[in-house]
Amino acid sequence: MEPVLIITYYWPPSGGSGVQRPLKFSKYLPSFGYKPIVFTSANPTFAQIDESLLSEIPEETEVFTRKGFEPYSIYGKLKGTSAKQAANQTSSFKDGGGFVSKFAAWIRGNLFIPDARVFWSLSARNEALKLIDDLGIKDIITTGPPQSLHLIGLYLKQNRPDINWIADFRDPWSFVFYNEVFQKTALSRAIDESLEQKVLKQADEVILVAPGMKRLYEELFNRDYKVITNGFDHSDFPDSAKAENEVFTIRYIGLLAESYDLGPLFDVLLRLKGKIKFRFEFIGQVHNKVHEYIKRTGLNDHVHIRDYVPHDEAIKEMQTADLLLFILPNAHNHPYILSGKLFEYIASTTPILHIGNNTGDAADVIEDLSAGKNFKANELEQILDYIIQLNQKRKHARNVQISKDHPYSRYSLTKQLTALFKG
Repeated sequence: MEPVLIITYYWPPSGGSGVQRPLKFSKYLPSFGYKPIVFTSANPTFAQIDESLLSEIPEETEVFTRKGFEPYSIYGKLKGTSAKQAANQTSSFKDGGGFVSKFAAWIRGNLFIPDARVFWSLSARNEALKLIDDLGIKDIITTGPPQSLHLIGLYLKQNRPDINWIADFRDPWSFVFYNEVFQKTALSRAIDESLEQKVLKQADEVILVAPGMKRLYEELFNRDYKVITNGFDHSDFPDSAKAENEVFTIRYIGLLAESYDLGPLFDVLLRLKGKIKFRFEFIGQVHNKVHEYIKRTGLNDHVHIRDYVPHDEAIKEMQTADLLLFILPNAHNHPYILSGKLFEYIASTTPILHIGNNTGDAADVIEDLSAGKNFKANELEQILDYIIQLNQKRKHARNVQISKDHPYSRYSLTKQLTALFKG
């Protein structure tokens, strides 16, 4: 098989959303005649650990690692927490709003450019170059965030001009929504944007994960962009699922940071109380404000928080819910966000409630696939009616038929990726 180098920070046993895209590409590349060669950190700091994902690494995959400096260990000591807790994105570097958090946000935004993994990227680039030479690699993929990994691709391209470098942007770079909390100076923004421009100029291919994201990048830098969305792995979803909950059960599964507006959700839940019997569950890492909302609204008996669960368990929780909540961060660029979670929600065949905007890429996918309903944040009565209607016609069993040839399956998306290879 032709070797393909994938440079990624997130790799099993990392949990969370960041690991899914490089892992699933690696899983299905052998189906198209390519051997995945993965280069990653030997001492990463992960906010979530999921040992179950180790079993998904295909036997054809070779994994190479290198140690690097991890600044989250220092940040954790400043805050009196572990490095793992410091890397938890739910705090957005503003947990409690104290001096240490604000100072850390300033440091992160102005000294670690483009991100806190830049030290590993700088130390790892020569080893990546050696891998290319030793293994005869012609195609490389850098996937970010962390966007500093694209600097490895830039270095490799500058030193081996004949390689085919594919830069995969799972999130935007300079205008990603969480950059708004980092208090960047004008100089820091200029440096960050300059690095981004160099990557966009020199990469042979740039992959973006949403049509709206492509439109934004076309305004930022004029070049050809490819869209390969996130997706779901058809093999993760059993052919049948049973929702046998005692009461109508709504779930939100995944990361919930401070930038997500929960006001409309809790307004709906307050109105729902007394109309139907229901249970709402947050499953995963959530910001402290979730606890504050529960306490303020007095919904302790209805709203519950559960810790992060392994990916295979998360799939079961999606399939056995009566309704799944999908919301986007409260940021000006949110219409282009197409998270991997949305596609796994869709594959579960559980109805989706999207609160926040009835337009944008996510809303289009939900509507096109008839996977649920999209509502503006102020459409409280319409949302309430939708939930009540679903409760009245609850289905306790659903047939799930998810093919590998579905346009949003990881298999189909990997096939799109291989069309960009030159080797």
